[in-house]
Order: sequence, then structure tokens, then C-alpha cells
Amino acid sequence: MELVNIGFVILIFKIALSVIPVILGFYLIFCSIDQKREIKRAVCRTLFGSGSVFTTEAFANFLVVIGLLMVLFGGLFAWFFLISGMIQA
Repeated sequence: MELVNIGFVILIFKIALSVIPVILGFYLIFCSIDQKREIKRAVCRTLFGSGSVFTTEAFANFLVVIGLLMVLFGGLFAWFFLISGMIQA
């Protein structure tokens, strides 16, 4: 008897693809302005070499939009690949 088969590994992968974007999305939506400022500095330093290319308010709004899209992606992925297969019509 196999303890871990390929179907179980695929199920765990699908659950991870459903849960991780939702968690990251909620973090980006609900983190404090100081945390968003640190994320902005890290992104600006990585991409542009400077710490303040964008305004904090615009970048915070951008993070909220990205967070909402990640929550939407996680929910849609969970619906199409996990929940819809369980519904018996």
C-alpha cells in the first residue's frame, strides 16, 4: 500500500495553489502602511536602484489591487479545480 500516490500529490498542489494566493492577497490588503512602505522600498531598490520612485499612497493602492486579484485568482482556482469536481449534479 502506497502512502503517497500521485493523486494525493496533485491534490496537495491544487490546495496550495488555492490557499497561498489568498493568504498573500489578504496580507497585501490588510498590512499596515509601514509594511507597505517597506515593500515599496524593496521593490523600488530592486527594480530602479532608488528607494522612492513611487508615492506611498499610489503604491499602497496598487498593493490592494494586486491583493484583490490574488484573492480572486485563489477563489477561482479553488472553484474550478477543487469544488466543482466535488459537486454531484
